[in-house]
Amino acid sequence: MTAGQVAEVLAGLSDLEMDPSGNVVGWGLTFIPTPHRFQVNGHTFYTWCALDALTYPALLGLSARVESSCPVSGTPVTLWVMPTGVHDLSTPSSVVSLVIPEQGSSCNGDRGSFCNRSLFAARDEML
Repeated sequence: MTAGQVAEVLAGLSDLEMDPSGNVVGWGLTFIPTPHRFQVNGHTFYTWCALDALTYPALLGLSARVESSCPVSGTPVTLWVMPTGVHDLSTPSSVVSLVIPEQGSSCNGDRGSFCNRSLFAARDEML
């Protein structure tokens, strides 16, 4: 692809994050710090939602330390995602909220339809 073709494709991705110089800094995974992150081999990766922090390491077959916090209580929620499942959950009653977007909506520039509502909660009563 030419540079112009690449720029055209990138311009069509409404949820792509770019810095002022035009560098891609996020598309699901992001260099911009968010509440949800995971660490693999000493590197920290940020995600737009709690579900992504769980699924990216699992899909890649990697063991990762996941960290976030409950938006209501501020309680840290930490765990290990491994190819064999979730281990060492810091608060055993923690849950992940998943809100199914309305038909026709998707993660868009504001990510309000799904990503901003996929959160870790320290206790299920807090959702």
